[in-house]
Amino acid sequence: DAMYPWQHKFEASTASNDACMLMASNQSGKSRTGCIIDATHLTGEYPKDWQGLAFDFAPLCWLLGYSGEKTRDLLQNKLFGRLKDGKFEGGYISADKIVDYISMSGTTGACREVRVRHKSGGISVCQFWSYSQGQHALMGDVVDWYHIDEEPKDSQIYPQVLTRTLNGNKGIGGSGILTFTPENDKTELV
Repeated sequence: DAMYPWQHKFEASTASNDACMLMASNQSGKSRTGCIIDATHLTGEYPKDWQGLAFDFAPLCWLLGYSGEKTRDLLQNKLFGRLKDGKFEGGYISADKIVDYISMSGTTGACREVRVRHKSGGISVCQFWSYSQGQHALMGDVVDWYHIDEEPKDSQIYPQVLTRTLNGNKGIGGSGILTFTPENDKTELV
């Protein structure tokens, strides 16, 4: 998918920053931009003009949203397409690159995890989390890349995600992006 200059600038900022925020108005392409970056990391197929962070291995990526339904509709469907009869169709990542998936309990058509063939020969893991699970559900893993879509009201979600990245990216520290409209007024994060 082609990106506008501002989207390329955001992508390029990930090369030298551990956390990058794309805070803009509704319907301006924030989630789309983030998902294009996520798809590129999951597959390892970086375009020749890519200036952002690049993984030379198959990363563990966390994508977080408000609820199971929202992670499915705003993130999963963009990345992998809709799940029909056990197969994905219509996403940024083609179905032939998807190794397998684990369904999310309680949300029809939503996935908890999708595994993707990475150009390095490894298997990338994309895990979906909802803010409603709370910060305690996020404890324990070492994460290479995260994408927080929409601002969490729970002020402990973002610090917990940052803690998970401390030893990511082969021990040098993981990183990620936040894409949201400031709907919660002047929060600590904003």
